[in-house]
Amino acid sequence: MSALPALGSLKDAAAVVRAAGSLSARTFLVTGASSGFGLACATALAAGGGTVVLACRPGRKADAAAAAVRAAAPAPAAVHLIPLDLASPPSVRAAAAAFRGLPLPRGGALDALVLNAGVLGQRFGSGAPGVEPTLATNLLGHALLHALLAPALDAAGEGARVAVTASNSHYRVVGPLDWAAALPPRDNGGDVHAAYAFSNLCRVAWARGLARRAAYPVVSFHPACAADTAMAQHMSALDVARVLWLVARWELRGFLEGQTAATGARTQTWLAVAPRGELPPTGAYLSGNATDGPLGRPVAPSALAASEEAVEKVMAYVDAFVERERAGV
Repeated sequence: MSALPALGSLKDAAAVVRAAGSLSARTFLVTGASSGFGLACATALAAGGGTVVLACRPGRKADAAAAAVRAAAPAPAAVHLIPLDLASPPSVRAAAAAFRGLPLPRGGALDALVLNAGVLGQRFGSGAPGVEPTLATNLLGHALLHALLAPALDAAGEGARVAVTASNSHYRVVGPLDWAAALPPRDNGGDVHAAYAFSNLCRVAWARGLARRAAYPVVSFHPACAADTAMAQHMSALDVARVLWLVARWELRGFLEGQTAATGARTQTWLAVAPRGELPPTGAYLSGNATDGPLGRPVAPSALAASEEAVEKVMAYVDAFVERERAGV
């Protein structure tokens, strides 16, 4: 594959794929691909000839997304939809088994695992009693899915990579942090925005830790500030009002860029298709906000997310979860 132009010169996810050339015989799995950044990324990858697996919560929205992605693909049969509820370990295990049962090229090798899905606005215990659903969805379900699909990534060889969606909201979590009290998360009185920021801190730290173990690149990133995503679907009117306040205080520059889901999906799409030699160092953190610097160039995560303590504590917590849940015991 030839070198891609500078990411900043490519206006959206579709432009990234056009610049990359044919994705024939390459396989991509995108979580949360029923809307927003995930749908834009999956559509672009399928239009480029890739085999694309959409892993989404089942329902009409997922069915409509799969139909739209197939309509954009030169080979609609190369687009697959598997049900996935990241907050449910049995669903994650079933999704991994479903992936292994698909008629995929190259014996089921997985070239890119795009861990795109994320939730904001769900209250403590709203899914399972005593469980913080934001961390369960945004981090733990993805970590379990990665562990179950790691052999498929290994089978892809030099081309494999993992892209971990996070958010610049992680900068809002400042240290020092009492990790013994933070993990597992307790009921914080309904502050869904704090739960979301903490989940993204953990995603960045987990990606840094996983990068030290995996034979393939693992990169986390903030996609962009875009209004046309489904992030508000679980939020109350008060939660939405607070989001607007937080954006004004913390992410106004990114919001004023006026990005859409299609433009914000550039970074994860580029991470999925760029030649390995063009990828940033494994463990890096990127920002899709153009005002944070040239797109595709690493930026510094928060000091807390980059700390050895954060990586150690998050990895230990995730490892225990994965060990417990991967076999369903």
